[in-house]
Amino acid sequence: MKVTIIEGPHTKEVLQKCYDYIIELYRKEKNVVNESEMTTDHKNITQS
Repeated sequence: MKVTIIEGPHTKEVLQKCYDYIIELYRKEKNVVNESEMTTDHKNITQS
């Protein structure tokens, strides 16, 4: 995704909040993937 940034008095604050939000979403998505992998591993162990 390409974003055009227009400089203004609150640009740095807004960019920091956007960055924090993106990191938060990434961590949530990563946790969901890890939980599904753990569930799959658990099923494989219990079926053995």
